[in-house]
Amino acid sequence: MQKHQLAALAGAVLMALSAGHAANAAPAPSETAAATATEATGSQASDSDKESPAEKPVSNVVKGMLKALTDARKAEQTGGVSKTNAESAKTAKEDAYPAVPAKYLRPNADKKEQAAAVKQLKKNVAAEDAAAAEAARKKPESAPVGQVRINSNPVIAVKPGENVFIPISREHPNRILTPFKNPQIVSTSLFAGKKKGECGEACVRDGVIYITTDAASAVTAFITEKGHEDIAFSLTMVPQAIPPREVRFTLPADVVERLNLRSGDAVGLKKAQAWETSQPYVETIRQALRGVALGNVPSGYNLRKLRVTDPRPTCSHPGLSFKWDEGQILEGYNLDIYVGVIENTADSPVEFREQNCGGWRTAAVTSWPLTVLEPGQKTEIYVVVKRQDETPNELVRKPLIPREYN
Repeated sequence: MQKHQLAALAGAVLMALSAGHAANAAPAPSETAAATATEATGSQASDSDKESPAEKPVSNVVKGMLKALTDARKAEQTGGVSKTNAESAKTAKEDAYPAVPAKYLRPNADKKEQAAAVKQLKKNVAAEDAAAAEAARKKPESAPVGQVRINSNPVIAVKPGENVFIPISREHPNRILTPFKNPQIVSTSLFAGKKKGECGEACVRDGVIYITTDAASAVTAFITEKGHEDIAFSLTMVPQAIPPREVRFTLPADVVERLNLRSGDAVGLKKAQAWETSQPYVETIRQALRGVALGNVPSGYNLRKLRVTDPRPTCSHPGLSFKWDEGQILEGYNLDIYVGVIENTADSPVEFREQNCGGWRTAAVTSWPLTVLEPGQKTEIYVVVKRQDETPNELVRKPLIPREYN
C-alpha cells in the first residue's frame, strides 16, 4: 500500500470518527481534528473495552489502518519496498528543501501557517543560492583537455596572441569591432570580395570587420593593425542558427597606448613635422612651450604619461626637488617635451635656474607659473628634448676583433 493511499485512508477515518462522535455526543467547540485523531488512537490503545456500539466499526477501521501502516514500514525496512537511486536522491532533496504547499501562501490561509511557509521558502532559496555559489566556486577556470569554451559576451577583453572562440550567425552578417584604427584580417577559411568594393565572407569598412559565412564548421582568422604585425589576436568563429551579432574586442591599456604611438600617429607625426618645420627652430620651441604652459597640445603631438622605462631629464638644484613619476610627455616629430613638478624643500625662497637642468639633447628648459618658489611651493617644469631614434640591433656593425682596449 502506498503512502499517499494510507494518508487518504487516514483522512477518511478521521472524518468517520468525527461523524461517530457527532451521533453520540456533541464535541466541545475547542476540539480540533488533531485532538479527534489523538482520541481515536488513545481509545484503540487503552479504552478498547469501553467503546460504544457506534464506534466499533470505526475502531476496527483504525486498527486496520494502523496494521497496514505497520506492515508497510516493516516491508520498507526488510526490502519489501525498494527505492531506486533516483527516488532516494529525490527524497534526500525533498528532506533538504521541504516543499511548501501552495494553499499556505494564499491570502485566506492561516496567518501562522502562512508565516511558516514564507520562512521555509526563504530557507529553500538561501540554500539553493549557497549551493549555486559553491558550484560556481568549484567550477574550473580553464576548459578540460580536448574541450573549448565559447565566449558569447558582447564585449571581450583580449590579450595579444590570444585565441578566442565566439559564436556568430550563419548566413547573416556579423560585426567585429576591434581596437585597431586600420584593422586587417588574415584567414584561409574566409574569402574576400572578387571585385574592388565588393564584400565577400570577410571585409573591412571604416575600421569595422564584417563576417558573413554559411560554413558548417568553425572559421578562423588573425586580426592585426595594418602595417604593424607584432600586435594581433586570433578568432575561432563558430557559425550557429542565431541572429546577427556584434562583438567588441578590447586590448590592455598599455598595449593600446603602444599601438597608438606606432599607428596613429603616422598621421599625427606628419602633422607634427609640418608644424615644426613651418617656422624657425627657436620660434617652434617658444610656441610649443607657451602652448604647453597654457594647457594646449601642439599640432600632431601625442600626450601620454611617463612610463617607468622612459628616460628622465637630469636636474640638480640646491633647495629644489624634481618629481617626474606623475609627469607627462608630449611626443612630436623632432622634439619631445617633458612635464614635471618642482618643489621648494628649503627653509627660504629659492630661484629656479634653468642651466641646472639639461643634457646633450636638451633644447630648452623653463618653468611656469613660478621661477622663485617660497618654502613648500610647487611649480611645473618643461624640458624640451631632441628626439633620437634607436638604431635597430640588426644594423649595428660588429667589430672583427675583440675590443680589449675599451
